[in-house]
Amino acid sequence: MADDDDDIKPVKKKVAQKPKSKSAPPRFQVANRVVKMLALAVGAFISVVGWMSIFGLLIDSGIVRFVLALFPTIGLGLLIVDRVLKRFNVDDRGGATLDVYAVFLMVQAVLFVVLGGVTHGAFTKEGDHYAKSGSRGLARAAYLLGGKSPSFPDEPATPGAAADAGAGDAGKAAH
Repeated sequence: MADDDDDIKPVKKKVAQKPKSKSAPPRFQVANRVVKMLALAVGAFISVVGWMSIFGLLIDSGIVRFVLALFPTIGLGLLIVDRVLKRFNVDDRGGATLDVYAVFLMVQAVLFVVLGGVTHGAFTKEGDHYAKSGSRGLARAAYLLGGKSPSFPDEPATPGAAADAGAGDAGKAAH
């Protein structure tokens, strides 16, 4: 009887092994990094300007608007990244974290742009804030996001616009 017990061996279950992922060719790795960095930069810029424009409807201080805009841009983004990675049990958090964060920033930026009917006034007012502070580049970006084409008073006029203005003034003087 003792021999019968020794002959019984536990059955080993075959564990499915994860297939080894083949790394992408170097060209695709570089392209992936470039696209990810562009998504992070553009998404962060539009998100911060968007949140600053929303907070700018209530607050005039640029520093306060900037600090407040960092909370939803960075804080909410990191919270969502953490939840998404936990939800899908992603262990490789190195590259996946930046991927998810870049997608979050781009979704946020696209929402600000797509909701132009709602955010139009906020972006225009934010452009006014930037123009008053002397930051023409940021003012142009905010006006562009708000759907306006700005012209600043001390900018040199284009030759066609100057000729049209002169002709209009000459016509008025003739009357």
